[in-house]
Amino acid sequence: MDQEWFEYDRENHRITVRQGEKGEFIITPEDVSVSYFSGGPGGQNVNRNINGVQLIYRIPEDRINSFQKTQQLVSRSISQRSKAQNMKQAFDQLADKVRRYFYILPERKKTKVPKRSKEKRLQSKKMRGKLKQDRHKVDF
Repeated sequence: MDQEWFEYDRENHRITVRQGEKGEFIITPEDVSVSYFSGGPGGQNVNRNINGVQLIYRIPEDRINSFQKTQQLVSRSISQRSKAQNMKQAFDQLADKVRRYFYILPERKKTKVPKRSKEKRLQSKKMRGKLKQDRHKVDF
């Protein structure tokens, strides 16, 4: 994938997306709603401390892709022991989701099958057919 249109700054949690004629927009931590939760595997410590992080980014109306139904991107992390580590991991996941959401496949260039390739394929099919024909019972 071409990465010129997407940039992620892990230190400041800033995601930059360039969309051609629509221009550039930046997702900052202020644009993302953050909530904390507890629970999950890990014993009593997980139940006592609220270390899980959930990030929700609501995609602006003018940036929503018409071919996708998603209007918000959600990222959750509970696998680390500290809130700060979970926050970093959640932002990494969010950046990956933003990259996948706004990625547009390049247009496919139509190509023509070379004449020699067609001839070669047809020749191999004829050879295979002849081989199968030779397996039949011979009448005398």
